[in-house]
Amino acid sequence: MSNPKLSICIPTFNRANIVYKTVMSCLQYDNPDIEVVVSDNCSDDNTESVLSKISDNRFKYYKNNYNNGTNNLISVLTYATGEYLLLTSDEDAIVIENMDKIMTVLQKINPAVLKASASLFGKEYVKHRNGCYNAGFEAIRAYGCGSGYMSGYVFKKSIMDMLLDGMYGTDIDSSRFGYAYNFTNLTREMLQYGSLCFREEVITNQIGIGKRDMGIHFYGGKLCYSPEMRFITVKEMLNSLARVDLTEKEKYIMCEQYLIREVLNIHIGEYITTYDDNQLEKLHNEPGSELIYEYYVNNRRELTKHDIFNDINQSVGEYIEYIDKIGLFKEGYNSVQKKYLEITEEFKMKKEKILNDFRIKKELIDKSIKLRTL
Repeated sequence: MSNPKLSICIPTFNRANIVYKTVMSCLQYDNPDIEVVVSDNCSDDNTESVLSKISDNRFKYYKNNYNNGTNNLISVLTYATGEYLLLTSDEDAIVIENMDKIMTVLQKINPAVLKASASLFGKEYVKHRNGCYNAGFEAIRAYGCGSGYMSGYVFKKSIMDMLLDGMYGTDIDSSRFGYAYNFTNLTREMLQYGSLCFREEVITNQIGIGKRDMGIHFYGGKLCYSPEMRFITVKEMLNSLARVDLTEKEKYIMCEQYLIREVLNIHIGEYITTYDDNQLEKLHNEPGSELIYEYYVNNRRELTKHDIFNDINQSVGEYIEYIDKIGLFKEGYNSVQKKYLEITEEFKMKKEKILNDFRIKKELIDKSIKLRTL
């Protein structure tokens, strides 16, 4: 039997019934050119015994030698044998009616990475517009910081294998692509060698709710979406940028783009989310989100002690220090800013607008906080 054209890759841990339902849903896709691959991250429930009941020869089950955390998102891709590898959560089944079209796009365009849209229980969640971008700077810039929603990424195996250079299975180097968003760094590096394709078709749909994996959402006692933890992912993103073959000017443009999205917005987003009663109410009612809800409630007290704009300025300084530390630019970030003054001014205007808009929102939030405490 020849290698399949598409592998549907599902990392899992301790969600036996949910992953079983997901696998069986994927196997309903009546296509001999697919395989469904599960990478079990040393579950201590009955995942192995439940999945062993599946007799479809398109299904393959692998169990890691030890629990390697979020590196399992890369491990599952290495177990697969397809020409293309679709990454999806163990809660998310494929949308069968759209798969043939995606398969046609893959064969026709032959991208390094395709990112399709996604839904939750049939309701649109991640929406992309159709578009293709040439390998290198065009694709990397279009990708930006990348979608943090793992389901719906499709990777070309030959390019991924070249980057991994023999890394396989459980023993993926954790320092290579990073922690929570390792698949975004993998994408960035793959786009040096092939095109990026966004598709509007929804190809994954969440069909199950499991208890959140707090090993992913909390790291060292800190919520991974908080500024302290997200700055770790920023560093990992810069590390991957350092490995990408771009000109100095192109890397500088990407650094300014990351600075806006990942340094300014994580602080602003954290502040707004912390005091947004509607968002917190959703978290409070979402199964498995109790600890995340508690984090934000406690963070309200913590943030009142901080000057948020000082925090932002401090993080910008740390960001620039880290860029200089890893030697992304030979002459240093400040010298590059002066060298490309036109680009610097363009991004400076964007930053000022973001901060001014936030000042207005913050004033309204601060007033509501005072009203609550009267």
